[in-house]
Amino acid sequence: MSTTTIPSPTFALVPTGSPRVAALRAEWTKLRTLRSAWTTMAISIAASVSLAALAASSNARDWKDMTAEERLAFDPVSVSLLGVLFGALVLGALGVRTMSSEYSTGMIRSTAAAIPRRIRFLLSKVIVVAASTFFVALLANVAGFAIGQAALRGEDLDVSITAGGSIEAIVAGSVAVSAFAVIGVGLATIVKRASVANTLMALVVIGGQLVGTAMPPSAQRFLPFNALQASVSVKRADELLSQGVALGFIVGYAVVAVVVATCLLQRRDV
Repeated sequence: MSTTTIPSPTFALVPTGSPRVAALRAEWTKLRTLRSAWTTMAISIAASVSLAALAASSNARDWKDMTAEERLAFDPVSVSLLGVLFGALVLGALGVRTMSSEYSTGMIRSTAAAIPRRIRFLLSKVIVVAASTFFVALLANVAGFAIGQAALRGEDLDVSITAGGSIEAIVAGSVAVSAFAVIGVGLATIVKRASVANTLMALVVIGGQLVGTAMPPSAQRFLPFNALQASVSVKRADELLSQGVALGFIVGYAVVAVVVATCLLQRRDV
């Protein structure tokens, strides 16, 4: 009597898409499921808009007491976009958290196994964080601009969003904030610990001002905080870089952070 042997089926794991797309999708899933990510983004928008409203209202209230020189230097666009300073700090901390959570939860090992090319993993995270925070910053800047101009309207200080330089400042400020979030990713990759990376992030955004007091004014313009302020300024000031140059330096700082992080990630054990 013969027996029939039924061969066991074999399955081949076939990629369902491009590895780059898969890596981006994985990073987006991590970000949107990260605890407190959405809360942080909401806080960033609310605080940025509130800061813009307070700054614009304060300037409108003090307008009659300003000197002729102060009135000449007044920039209604940058006043209503002052929230980028807070947004850079908050979304920079979110950038830190997206990477530090990989180490604190041990997920970095699973990620490294799933995506052997570590540079692909890091760049995918950078792209997702940059795109997400740019969108959040853009919402905050548009809302801040609208509310700020409304507060300035009582003294006829408001400008239209179509006025020269307004849209450019809104977009440039959004790019600058997203660059700070990327710096946060880079710092967290370099030091691994969220507490240390957040401290460094605060020093980058705010602490540089303390160091800058010992620097000549011509050098202070290149500090991240001053460059961020210049990115949303329409009126040219001697103590600030031009908008395009300032934005270039901020993006350059982000590129340096990512390059250093990539080198360390490739050389050391996860």
